[in-house]
Amino acid sequence: MHRKQTAVIRDLGGHKVKLTNTTVKVISLSILLGCITVGFQNCSPEKFTAIQPTDDSSNNPNNSASCTQTLITTSENLRIIFMVDNSDSTAGKNGTDPNKVYRVQVLNNFLSMYGTKTNFNYSFGWFAPLAYNWDVSQSAFEANPKQAVGTATDLSNALNAFEPLSSQNGTAYKAAFAGIQNVIDGSSMPNDGWNYAVVFMSDGMPTDLGSASGQAAAIQQLVANLQTDVTNHGALVSVSSVYFGPESDGTSINNLKTMAITGGGQFVDTNLVQTLNISDVITIPGNTCAN
Repeated sequence: MHRKQTAVIRDLGGHKVKLTNTTVKVISLSILLGCITVGFQNCSPEKFTAIQPTDDSSNNPNNSASCTQTLITTSENLRIIFMVDNSDSTAGKNGTDPNKVYRVQVLNNFLSMYGTKTNFNYSFGWFAPLAYNWDVSQSAFEANPKQAVGTATDLSNALNAFEPLSSQNGTAYKAAFAGIQNVIDGSSMPNDGWNYAVVFMSDGMPTDLGSASGQAAAIQQLVANLQTDVTNHGALVSVSSVYFGPESDGTSINNLKTMAITGGGQFVDTNLVQTLNISDVITIPGNTCAN
């Protein structure tokens, strides 16, 4: 990805001046020639202090709109499925999300902005050794919910119920994807005009995908199976992922990045962002957006 770079320098009077790549190159060449001409006598480093270049983020890949901009303007019917990790490693003093900031607070922030959009429906589930989805008809988390898709109010109720829940031992990605597929199979009618956007949130370390070397391939297969199931319903699906584990776990980061790439969605590593906005992650299937 190519991004226009800018830099800031200080002139001889100590004032900051913002420059583009091209300008920096011209000035640098002029200074070099000037130094050669006068024998370096006027080239004290204190007179030319370079500051780290910054990105001009107005140039995103393919000039595509941000995912947030796309969500704001879309009139497409979209069922947004959240599936979040509730394994023991997420909780406690040394947990990766002990206060459920990523898994509850961030989603509540999203609802406050998008909850009035009537073309969005929602499902919320969590997984550890097994997966459970919020059953709108029962107002409880169920392994086999009767009605797993509802309104923004139903998502809010699910988040309120999930917040005090204790964590469990195990991180079963297969069970999580089976839970996602249950939601789709239970809510979709052939060619009903609704598509799906999955947001999968985890701190990594799956316990049911075998050795680390084979986990990425197993995740690709899980996503491919889900895509096939959705296609059979005459719909489209995107799969995005959020990693909220330690920055040292390269295997888990790669696993979740692989999930998003295979699913045509967005990937976010929370170690690299100051604020997580789920609207930057949700991808409308078949549309290109940038986070």
